[in-house]
Amino acid sequence: MTKKPFALHFNNIVDAYGPCYIINLLRYNTAREVRITTEYVRHVHEYEQKNKLKFFNFDFHGFCGGDRY
Repeated sequence: MTKKPFALHFNNIVDAYGPCYIINLLRYNTAREVRITTEYVRHVHEYEQKNKLKFFNFDFHGFCGGDRY
């Protein structure tokens, strides 16, 4: 259902800018965020140009909490 829009979106980005980094800011403390992240990673792995995408998880609140940014 979302595979085609994902591919169209990243085709546009890769065509315009080349390889890109995807930074996931969702946390793993709710079932909803885990599901969203899981589906996002699945799309990246199924993407025809997956070698042009790098996916990273980044705990923004853990790293920058308490106004450390």
